[in-house]
Amino acid sequence: MTVVIVVTVVSVPLICARRVADEQLAPPVAVTALNRPLPGKFWAWAAYWIALLGVVVTFIPIATGQASVLFTFYPPLTASAWFYIGLVLVVAGSWVWCILMLVAMGAWKRENTGRPVPLAMFATVANAVMWLWTTVGVAVELVFQVMALGLVQTIDVGLARTLFSWTLHAVVYFWLIPAYIAFYTMVPRAAGGRLYSDTMGRLTFILFLIYSLPVGMHHLLMDPEHGNATKFIQVLLTAFVSVPTLLTIFTITASLEIAGRLRGGRGVFGWIAALPWERPMVLATGLGFVMLGFGGFGGIINMGYGMNAMVHNTSWVTAHFHLILLYASGERRNDVYGRMRLIASQLTEAEIKGLARYYRAGFR
Repeated sequence: MTVVIVVTVVSVPLICARRVADEQLAPPVAVTALNRPLPGKFWAWAAYWIALLGVVVTFIPIATGQASVLFTFYPPLTASAWFYIGLVLVVAGSWVWCILMLVAMGAWKRENTGRPVPLAMFATVANAVMWLWTTVGVAVELVFQVMALGLVQTIDVGLARTLFSWTLHAVVYFWLIPAYIAFYTMVPRAAGGRLYSDTMGRLTFILFLIYSLPVGMHHLLMDPEHGNATKFIQVLLTAFVSVPTLLTIFTITASLEIAGRLRGGRGVFGWIAALPWERPMVLATGLGFVMLGFGGFGGIINMGYGMNAMVHNTSWVTAHFHLILLYASGERRNDVYGRMRLIASQLTEAEIKGLARYYRAGFR
Protein backbone atom coordinates (compact mmCIF):
# COMPACT_ATOMS: atom_id res chain seq x y z
CA MET A 1 0.00 0.00 0.00
CA THR A 2 2.96 2.32 0.47
CA VAL A 3 3.61 1.97 -3.27
CA VAL A 4 0.01 2.97 -3.98
CA ILE A 5 0.15 6.01 -1.73
CA VAL A 6 3.56 7.03 -3.10
CA VAL A 7 2.24 6.82 -6.68
CA THR A 8 -0.87 8.79 -5.69
CA VAL A 9 0.84 11.56 -3.79
CA VAL A 10 3.51 11.82 -6.47
CA SER A 11 1.14 11.96 -9.43
CA VAL A 12 -1.65 14.09 -7.95
CA PRO A 13 0.23 17.35 -7.31
CA LEU A 14 2.36 17.03 -10.43
CA ILE A 15 -0.62 16.49 -12.72
CA CYS A 16 -2.97 18.93 -10.99
CA ALA A 17 -0.44 21.69 -10.44
CA ARG A 18 0.95 21.36 -13.98
CA ARG A 19 -2.50 21.59 -15.53
CA VAL A 20 -3.49 24.45 -13.25
CA ALA A 21 -0.30 26.35 -13.99
CA ASP A 22 -0.49 26.01 -17.77
CA GLU A 23 -4.07 26.44 -18.94
CA GLN A 24 -2.94 26.50 -22.57
CA LEU A 25 -2.09 22.77 -22.61
CA ALA A 26 -5.20 21.31 -20.98
CA PRO A 27 -7.52 23.66 -19.09
CA PRO A 28 -8.43 22.16 -15.70
CA VAL A 29 -12.02 21.59 -14.62
CA ALA A 30 -11.91 24.79 -12.58
CA VAL A 31 -11.38 26.78 -15.81
CA THR A 32 -13.71 24.93 -18.17
CA ALA A 33 -16.58 24.46 -15.69
CA LEU A 34 -16.48 27.95 -14.17
CA ASN A 35 -15.56 29.69 -17.45
CA ARG A 36 -13.12 32.01 -15.71
CA PRO A 37 -9.33 32.19 -15.21
CA LEU A 38 -7.98 30.24 -12.29
CA PRO A 39 -6.55 32.33 -9.44
CA GLY A 40 -3.12 31.74 -8.00
CA LYS A 41 -1.02 30.68 -10.98
CA PHE A 42 2.13 31.57 -9.08
CA TRP A 43 1.15 29.25 -6.24
CA ALA A 44 0.25 26.52 -8.71
CA TRP A 45 3.75 26.64 -10.19
CA ALA A 46 5.27 26.80 -6.70
CA ALA A 47 3.31 23.68 -5.75
CA TYR A 48 4.49 21.94 -8.89
CA TRP A 49 8.16 22.55 -8.14
CA ILE A 50 7.76 21.63 -4.46
CA ALA A 51 6.09 18.37 -5.46
CA LEU A 52 8.76 17.69 -8.11
CA LEU A 53 11.49 18.24 -5.52
CA GLY A 54 9.64 15.83 -3.24
CA VAL A 55 9.55 13.21 -6.01
CA VAL A 56 13.31 13.42 -6.49
CA VAL A 57 14.01 13.30 -2.75
CA THR A 58 11.69 10.28 -2.38
CA PHE A 59 13.04 8.41 -5.39
CA ILE A 60 16.69 8.45 -4.32
CA PRO A 61 16.25 6.26 -1.19
CA ILE A 62 13.93 3.95 -3.13
CA ALA A 63 16.51 3.50 -5.90
CA THR A 64 19.32 2.92 -3.41
CA GLY A 65 17.41 0.31 -1.39
CA GLN A 66 16.92 2.50 1.69
CA ALA A 67 13.11 2.46 1.58
CA SER A 68 12.22 -1.23 1.80
CA VAL A 69 9.26 -0.98 4.17
CA LEU A 70 7.07 -3.77 2.78
CA PHE A 71 4.16 -1.73 1.40
CA THR A 72 3.40 -0.03 4.76
CA PHE A 73 4.23 2.96 6.95
CA TYR A 74 4.01 0.71 9.98
CA PRO A 75 6.79 1.06 12.56
CA PRO A 76 9.11 -0.44 13.61
CA LEU A 77 9.77 -0.89 9.85
CA THR A 78 11.28 2.44 8.79
CA ALA A 79 13.00 3.83 5.73
CA SER A 80 15.54 6.58 5.27
CA ALA A 81 14.44 9.94 6.66
CA TRP A 82 14.78 11.42 3.16
CA PHE A 83 12.06 9.06 1.91
CA TYR A 84 9.59 10.56 4.37
CA ILE A 85 10.79 14.12 3.88
CA GLY A 86 10.18 13.76 0.14
CA LEU A 87 6.68 12.44 0.72
CA VAL A 88 5.86 15.34 3.04
CA LEU A 89 6.96 17.77 0.30
CA VAL A 90 4.78 16.00 -2.27
CA VAL A 91 1.73 16.09 0.01
CA ALA A 92 2.35 19.76 0.80
CA GLY A 93 2.36 20.51 -2.92
CA SER A 94 -0.94 18.70 -3.35
CA TRP A 95 -2.53 20.77 -0.60
CA VAL A 96 -1.89 23.92 -2.64
CA TRP A 97 -4.02 22.46 -5.44
CA CYS A 98 -6.83 21.78 -2.96
CA ILE A 99 -6.71 25.35 -1.66
CA LEU A 100 -6.75 26.74 -5.21
CA MET A 101 -9.90 24.73 -5.98
CA LEU A 102 -11.63 26.15 -2.90
CA VAL A 103 -10.55 29.70 -3.76
CA ALA A 104 -11.73 29.33 -7.37
CA MET A 105 -15.17 28.10 -6.33
CA GLY A 106 -15.48 30.83 -3.69
CA ALA A 107 -14.67 33.53 -6.24
CA TRP A 108 -17.21 32.09 -8.70
CA LYS A 109 -19.90 31.98 -6.00
CA ARG A 110 -19.34 35.65 -5.14
CA GLU A 111 -19.81 36.60 -8.78
CA ASN A 112 -22.80 34.28 -9.33
CA THR A 113 -24.92 34.65 -6.22
CA GLY A 114 -27.84 32.26 -6.14
CA ARG A 115 -26.61 30.05 -8.97
CA PRO A 116 -25.58 26.44 -8.31
CA VAL A 117 -21.94 25.58 -8.82
CA PRO A 118 -21.46 23.49 -12.02
CA LEU A 119 -21.58 19.81 -11.15
CA ALA A 120 -18.04 19.08 -12.38
CA MET A 121 -16.59 21.79 -10.14
CA PHE A 122 -18.83 20.81 -7.24
CA ALA A 123 -17.43 17.28 -7.38
CA THR A 124 -13.85 18.48 -7.86
CA VAL A 125 -14.06 20.61 -4.72
CA ALA A 126 -15.57 17.69 -2.79
CA ASN A 127 -12.59 15.64 -3.94
CA ALA A 128 -10.16 18.37 -2.87
CA VAL A 129 -11.72 18.55 0.59
CA MET A 130 -11.51 14.79 0.93
CA TRP A 131 -7.85 14.80 -0.14
CA LEU A 132 -7.06 17.48 2.45
CA TRP A 133 -8.70 15.39 5.15
CA THR A 134 -7.43 11.98 4.16
CA THR A 135 -3.77 13.02 3.86
CA VAL A 136 -3.79 14.41 7.39
CA GLY A 137 -3.66 10.90 8.85
CA VAL A 138 -0.49 9.77 7.13
CA ALA A 139 1.07 13.24 7.49
CA VAL A 140 0.56 13.17 11.28
CA GLU A 141 1.96 9.64 11.45
CA LEU A 142 5.06 10.57 9.45
CA VAL A 143 5.85 13.86 11.19
CA PHE A 144 5.05 13.00 14.81
CA GLN A 145 5.81 9.29 14.92
CA VAL A 146 7.93 7.79 12.13
CA MET A 147 10.16 10.81 11.51
CA ALA A 148 10.29 11.51 15.26
CA LEU A 149 12.07 8.22 15.96
CA GLY A 150 15.20 9.03 17.90
CA LEU A 151 13.56 12.14 19.36
CA VAL A 152 10.99 10.22 21.40
CA GLN A 153 11.50 7.30 23.78
CA THR A 154 8.66 5.09 22.51
CA ILE A 155 6.22 4.87 19.60
CA ASP A 156 2.60 3.75 19.72
CA VAL A 157 2.38 1.12 16.97
CA GLY A 158 -1.41 0.83 17.30
CA LEU A 159 -1.83 4.60 16.88
CA ALA A 160 0.49 4.53 13.87
CA ARG A 161 -1.64 1.84 12.21
CA THR A 162 -4.79 3.83 12.99
CA LEU A 163 -3.40 7.03 11.48
CA PHE A 164 -2.25 5.13 8.40
CA SER A 165 -5.72 3.59 8.00
CA TRP A 166 -7.18 7.09 8.21
CA THR A 167 -5.54 7.68 4.82
CA LEU A 168 -5.55 4.08 3.59
CA HIS A 169 -9.06 3.72 2.17
CA ALA A 170 -10.24 7.25 1.40
CA VAL A 171 -7.33 7.61 -1.02
CA VAL A 172 -9.14 5.09 -3.26
CA TYR A 173 -12.13 7.40 -3.52
CA PHE A 174 -9.78 10.15 -4.61
CA TRP A 175 -9.27 8.07 -7.77
CA LEU A 176 -12.92 7.11 -8.03
CA ILE A 177 -14.42 10.58 -7.89
CA PRO A 178 -12.79 11.76 -11.17
CA ALA A 179 -14.28 8.67 -12.81
CA TYR A 180 -17.66 9.59 -11.36
CA ILE A 181 -17.23 13.15 -12.65
CA ALA A 182 -16.78 11.68 -16.14
CA PHE A 183 -19.89 9.55 -15.60
CA TYR A 184 -22.08 12.48 -14.64
CA THR A 185 -20.75 15.14 -17.02
CA MET A 186 -19.53 13.28 -20.13
CA VAL A 187 -21.23 9.90 -20.49
CA PRO A 188 -24.83 11.16 -20.95
CA ARG A 189 -23.69 13.54 -23.69
CA ALA A 190 -21.51 10.90 -25.34
CA ALA A 191 -24.52 8.57 -25.44
CA GLY A 192 -26.68 11.26 -27.01
CA GLY A 193 -28.92 11.93 -24.02
CA ARG A 194 -28.91 13.98 -20.84
CA LEU A 195 -28.19 13.49 -17.15
CA TYR A 196 -31.17 11.97 -15.39
CA SER A 197 -30.73 14.02 -12.19
CA ASP A 198 -28.23 16.73 -11.33
CA THR A 199 -29.38 16.56 -7.70
CA MET A 200 -28.54 12.85 -7.51
CA GLY A 201 -25.01 13.66 -8.64
CA ARG A 202 -24.51 16.32 -6.00
CA LEU A 203 -25.94 14.06 -3.31
CA THR A 204 -23.55 11.30 -4.41
CA PHE A 205 -20.45 13.46 -3.96
CA ILE A 206 -21.66 14.78 -0.60
CA LEU A 207 -22.22 11.22 0.64
CA PHE A 208 -18.79 10.17 -0.63
CA LEU A 209 -17.25 13.02 1.32
CA ILE A 210 -19.12 12.13 4.52
CA TYR A 211 -18.86 8.35 4.50
CA SER A 212 -15.40 7.83 3.05
CA LEU A 213 -13.46 9.84 5.61
CA PRO A 214 -13.38 7.35 8.52
CA VAL A 215 -14.07 4.20 6.51
CA GLY A 216 -10.44 3.05 6.35
CA MET A 217 -10.67 1.87 9.95
CA HIS A 218 -12.31 -1.35 8.75
CA HIS A 219 -8.79 -2.46 7.83
CA LEU A 220 -8.19 -2.73 11.58
CA LEU A 221 -10.93 -5.25 12.35
CA MET A 222 -8.29 -7.83 13.28
CA ASP A 223 -6.25 -5.40 15.40
CA PRO A 224 -6.53 -5.61 19.20
CA GLU A 225 -6.17 -1.90 20.00
CA HIS A 226 -9.78 -1.09 19.03
CA GLY A 227 -12.85 -2.28 20.92
CA ASN A 228 -15.71 -4.25 19.41
CA ALA A 229 -18.06 -1.23 19.54
CA THR A 230 -15.62 0.83 17.44
CA LYS A 231 -15.25 -1.99 14.95
CA PHE A 232 -19.03 -2.34 14.66
CA ILE A 233 -19.32 1.36 13.84
CA GLN A 234 -16.68 0.98 11.15
CA VAL A 235 -18.56 -1.94 9.62
CA LEU A 236 -21.69 0.26 9.42
CA LEU A 237 -19.77 3.15 7.86
CA THR A 238 -18.28 0.78 5.31
CA ALA A 239 -21.79 -0.38 4.40
CA PHE A 240 -22.99 3.21 4.07
CA VAL A 241 -20.22 4.10 1.61
CA SER A 242 -21.86 1.77 -0.92
CA VAL A 243 -24.88 4.11 -1.06
CA PRO A 244 -23.32 6.80 -3.31
CA THR A 245 -22.07 4.07 -5.65
CA LEU A 246 -25.57 2.59 -5.91
CA LEU A 247 -26.98 6.08 -6.55
CA THR A 248 -24.43 6.54 -9.34
CA ILE A 249 -25.28 3.21 -10.97
CA PHE A 250 -28.98 4.11 -10.88
CA THR A 251 -28.52 7.66 -12.18
CA ILE A 252 -26.12 6.81 -15.01
CA THR A 253 -28.19 3.79 -16.06
CA ALA A 254 -31.28 6.03 -16.17
CA SER A 255 -29.31 8.58 -18.21
CA LEU A 256 -28.24 5.87 -20.67
CA GLU A 257 -31.85 4.69 -20.93
CA ILE A 258 -32.92 8.21 -21.87
CA ALA A 259 -30.25 8.23 -24.60
CA GLY A 260 -31.27 4.78 -25.83
CA ARG A 261 -34.95 5.69 -26.06
CA LEU A 262 -34.13 8.95 -27.85
CA ARG A 263 -32.31 6.77 -30.41
CA GLY A 264 -35.42 4.68 -30.97
CA GLY A 265 -35.08 1.93 -28.36
CA ARG A 266 -38.38 0.22 -27.52
CA GLY A 267 -39.53 -2.28 -24.93
CA VAL A 268 -38.12 -2.95 -21.49
CA PHE A 269 -34.55 -3.55 -22.61
CA GLY A 270 -34.62 -2.34 -26.21
CA TRP A 271 -32.86 0.89 -25.24
CA ILE A 272 -29.69 -1.07 -24.40
CA ALA A 273 -29.20 -2.28 -27.97
CA ALA A 274 -29.97 1.22 -29.28
CA LEU A 275 -27.07 2.81 -27.40
CA PRO A 276 -24.02 3.86 -29.47
CA TRP A 277 -21.70 1.13 -28.22
CA GLU A 278 -19.20 1.98 -30.95
CA ARG A 279 -18.34 5.11 -28.96
CA PRO A 280 -15.48 4.36 -26.53
CA MET A 281 -17.00 6.42 -23.71
CA VAL A 282 -20.23 4.43 -23.76
CA LEU A 283 -18.56 1.04 -24.10
CA ALA A 284 -16.06 1.79 -21.33
CA THR A 285 -18.90 2.83 -19.04
CA GLY A 286 -20.71 -0.46 -19.57
CA LEU A 287 -17.56 -2.51 -19.00
CA GLY A 288 -16.62 -0.31 -16.05
CA PHE A 289 -19.93 -1.05 -14.35
CA VAL A 290 -19.20 -4.77 -14.67
CA MET A 291 -15.79 -4.34 -13.02
CA LEU A 292 -17.31 -2.09 -10.38
CA GLY A 293 -19.87 -4.81 -9.60
CA PHE A 294 -17.19 -7.43 -8.93
CA GLY A 295 -15.01 -4.95 -7.02
CA GLY A 296 -17.92 -3.69 -4.95
CA PHE A 297 -18.96 -7.23 -4.08
CA GLY A 298 -15.44 -7.86 -2.81
CA GLY A 299 -15.70 -4.76 -0.65
CA ILE A 300 -18.94 -5.99 0.91
CA ILE A 301 -17.16 -9.22 1.86
CA ASN A 302 -14.30 -7.21 3.35
CA MET A 303 -16.63 -5.19 5.57
CA GLY A 304 -18.21 -8.23 7.24
CA TYR A 305 -16.61 -8.79 10.64
CA GLY A 306 -16.74 -12.57 10.31
CA MET A 307 -15.86 -12.71 6.61
CA ASN A 308 -13.00 -10.28 7.14
CA ALA A 309 -11.36 -12.79 9.48
CA MET A 310 -11.07 -15.19 6.53
CA VAL A 311 -9.92 -12.79 3.78
CA HIS A 312 -7.79 -10.44 5.88
CA ASN A 313 -4.22 -10.12 4.50
CA THR A 314 -4.97 -12.43 1.57
CA SER A 315 -5.03 -11.91 -2.18
CA TRP A 316 -8.79 -11.34 -1.94
CA VAL A 317 -8.16 -7.82 -0.65
CA THR A 318 -5.63 -7.19 -3.42
CA ALA A 319 -8.10 -8.36 -6.06
CA HIS A 320 -10.85 -6.11 -4.67
CA PHE A 321 -8.52 -3.15 -4.71
CA HIS A 322 -7.25 -3.77 -8.24
CA LEU A 323 -10.75 -4.16 -9.66
CA ILE A 324 -11.74 -0.77 -8.27
CA LEU A 325 -8.45 0.81 -9.35
CA LEU A 326 -8.60 -0.56 -12.90
CA TYR A 327 -12.21 0.57 -13.21
CA ALA A 328 -11.28 4.09 -12.13
CA SER A 329 -8.13 4.32 -14.26
CA GLY A 330 -10.02 3.00 -17.30
CA GLU A 331 -12.65 5.68 -16.92
CA ARG A 332 -9.94 8.32 -16.56
CA ARG A 333 -8.37 7.19 -19.85
CA ASN A 334 -11.82 7.54 -21.33
CA ASP A 335 -12.00 11.04 -19.91
CA VAL A 336 -8.70 11.88 -21.61
CA TYR A 337 -9.99 10.46 -24.89
CA GLY A 338 -13.12 12.60 -24.62
CA ARG A 339 -11.09 15.72 -23.96
CA MET A 340 -8.83 14.97 -26.92
CA ARG A 341 -11.84 14.67 -29.19
CA LEU A 342 -13.17 17.96 -27.82
CA ILE A 343 -9.85 19.70 -28.53
CA ALA A 344 -9.66 18.13 -31.99
CA SER A 345 -13.19 19.32 -32.79
CA GLN A 346 -12.08 22.92 -32.15
CA LEU A 347 -9.10 22.80 -34.52
CA THR A 348 -9.33 24.32 -37.97
CA GLU A 349 -8.67 22.20 -41.07
CA ALA A 350 -5.35 23.99 -41.61
CA GLU A 351 -4.27 23.24 -38.02
CA ILE A 352 -5.17 19.55 -38.41
CA LYS A 353 -3.18 19.33 -41.66
CA GLY A 354 -0.25 21.07 -39.98
CA LEU A 355 -0.30 18.57 -37.11
CA ALA A 356 -0.48 15.69 -39.59
CA ARG A 357 2.60 16.99 -41.45
CA TYR A 358 4.42 17.47 -38.13
CA TYR A 359 3.78 13.91 -36.96
CA ARG A 360 4.61 12.39 -40.36
CA ALA A 361 7.94 14.21 -40.29
CA GLY A 362 8.62 13.12 -36.71
CA PHE A 363 7.98 9.42 -37.31
CA ARG A 364 10.22 9.05 -40.36
